[in-house]
Amino acid sequence: MDTSTFLDVVNEGTSFEDIRFRLEKYPAETRLPFMEEIIERLNKKLSTNNESLLKVQEINQTMRRVISLASHEFRSPLSSIQLSAALIQRYYDRLDRDKILAHLSKIQSAVMELNATVNDFLLVENIGAGETKPVLAKFDLKSLALEITQDMQLMLQDNQSLEYKHSGLQSQVLLDRNWIKHCIVNLLSNAIRYSGSEGKILLETEIRCKTCVIRVKDDGIGIPKKDQPRIFEPFYRADNASNITGTGLGLHIVDRFVRQLNGTVHVKSCLHLGSTFTLIFNI
Repeated sequence: MDTSTFLDVVNEGTSFEDIRFRLEKYPAETRLPFMEEIIERLNKKLSTNNESLLKVQEINQTMRRVISLASHEFRSPLSSIQLSAALIQRYYDRLDRDKILAHLSKIQSAVMELNATVNDFLLVENIGAGETKPVLAKFDLKSLALEITQDMQLMLQDNQSLEYKHSGLQSQVLLDRNWIKHCIVNLLSNAIRYSGSEGKILLETEIRCKTCVIRVKDDGIGIPKKDQPRIFEPFYRADNASNITGTGLGLHIVDRFVRQLNGTVHVKSCLHLGSTFTLIFNI
């Protein structure tokens, strides 16, 4: 058996005892080249196995994170639904109409929250499977941004404010309207969630020289520098956001949508001073 044939056998997963048996057939002075090559190939196999083990560990860690996040995200709205339903059931003959409507409104909001969470999970699955494709069409970005700004006013907390500004003479863009809406809503939702009770949030759109820019600024808690490179990973959440509701899927979806539209996402953030997310598209 020549060197290449012998080493091919080793590559097929030959046992250690079989390798030793085969080597003993060769004179001692000719074994060294074989052994050096065998050791090198075994080291490569070991490296490959270690990489596979690390991938399995990463998958297991991600699964634990998903289960933990899902449990947390489902528990809160489900508890709200259960409490409101129990109060209505127990005191329906003593509650006035306004209080019943208030509890029903809480149930409706909790259901919408659950639905949004489930939709995010399904959307990430579809994106990963390559089942989402952009539907390009011309639309008025300024009108869309105004519509979103008006809708998001209902989500503002206490004395928070949300302002919208547009720059440029044009407002028509050729992009996927639903995807752009999803991105803006997600970024504004995050800005509201992570800003204080008197936080100021700004949505800006700009169209200049065949470039479309969408920017969301807030003066909230900011993102720690060490977490910034990973915030677009699915299910990843910054250390200072662990006590705030969220799945860690929103920014991942934004990033994937923007990239499929041949755009780029940029983030600039400083702890306790706020964050700025900028989406840039060629139109």
